[in-house]
Amino acid sequence: MAGSTAVVIGSSMAGLLAARVLADHFNSVTIVERDTLPPGPDARKGVPQGRHAHGLLTRGREVLDDLFPGFTDEMMASGAVVGDVTLGVTWVMDGQRHLRAPSGLLGYAVTRPLLEAHVRARTLALPNVCVVENCSTEGFRWSEDRTRVTGIETFRDGLSGAMAADLIVDASGRGSQTPAWIAQMGYERPPEELVHVGITYSTRVFRRTKAMDRVPGAMIGPTAASPRGGFMIRVEDMQWIVTLCGYGEDRPPASSVEWVEFARTLACRDIYDTISACEPLTEPVTFHYPASQRRRYEALRRFPQGLLPFGDAIASFNPVYAQGMSVAAIQAIALRSALQEGAGDGLAQRYFREASRAVDAPWDIAVGSDLRLPQVAGKRSGRVRVVNWYVGQVHRAATQDPAVLGAFHRVINLKARPGSLMSPGVAARVVRARLQSRRPSA
Repeated sequence: MAGSTAVVIGSSMAGLLAARVLADHFNSVTIVERDTLPPGPDARKGVPQGRHAHGLLTRGREVLDDLFPGFTDEMMASGAVVGDVTLGVTWVMDGQRHLRAPSGLLGYAVTRPLLEAHVRARTLALPNVCVVENCSTEGFRWSEDRTRVTGIETFRDGLSGAMAADLIVDASGRGSQTPAWIAQMGYERPPEELVHVGITYSTRVFRRTKAMDRVPGAMIGPTAASPRGGFMIRVEDMQWIVTLCGYGEDRPPASSVEWVEFARTLACRDIYDTISACEPLTEPVTFHYPASQRRRYEALRRFPQGLLPFGDAIASFNPVYAQGMSVAAIQAIALRSALQEGAGDGLAQRYFREASRAVDAPWDIAVGSDLRLPQVAGKRSGRVRVVNWYVGQVHRAATQDPAVLGAFHRVINLKARPGSLMSPGVAARVVRARLQSRRPSA
């Protein structure tokens, strides 16, 4: 064991995955949660995006199977729709309809509350893990020399209290107070990057009939000319969950009738044609996401012992790329690796180094993709412009070449680095597809 006690702030997916890893290294792990947790797969206040469409990328699914053996089979038994990520979904990216061909990448479609409920149940079933609900974290407790965080200050049922711990993991989300609380003790705040995306998305649930078993889901991305997109996913209980999104002032409407009409204006009509024939089960639920955010803890020269930020407390991404849960899962593997050398001196530096690598690729994917849209403010260097032009060519090649299709999906499913799209083999296929598209037809 690396230590005696650990405390995790927040029972989000990130907090639960952190607790699962800590359970292998600490005698006791306590999750401190400000919400009342639902007994089953229900949305809750502390997860404001929980009612919207979510995706667990292939790499994230693999990590869950690693941490919780048999997890994919468990989700299938609970109604999750499992299949090849390119065969069960129509992909229209940059206005290009991708080829329907097998990718070899397995994913599953499920609502966020059901997925989180299963992860929570598996984590809390561990004998050395418990949760304290309706308890807010008000600050850190410090050693006399201020070199170590020794616990947290709490507030519960109108009473102030404290919890001591050998390690605190802050999984409280993008609103994490760690930068402010360490600054009060003389530490530097981590450098922060913000990309103001200004995206609004809105979700409804529709009834899915048996006659629609062969109707694929749909991922329709925005384009520079029309910054609107949509996602239609098969989920448990014979339902479609449909999320429409728009950048800047291009927001999905609140009116149910206008909401369906908004779906008609996307780059293709697949979502509109399906939901027009479906019974709606909910009214639109809207969420606004202002900016992708990354805190560069790895750049700090000094950091207190006994404390690790985790998940969205390090980096949160534009939700349309469905990266958050999978990146948290990869960070859990980074935490496990860092703890293998113990929880003493050097833990934070080892973890931040690994966590930064886990964030690099999805951050580049999200930021680079958002900067294709003129509605997103940000510096567009020559490299960014060239890369985005090339990715546009990748999407065109993916309409006809299964190898390029597979290479693209390995990247967005975090199974390969973005640079792999520019490998000689893939680049040659992209160039060949571009030449063929420009060749006059007979």
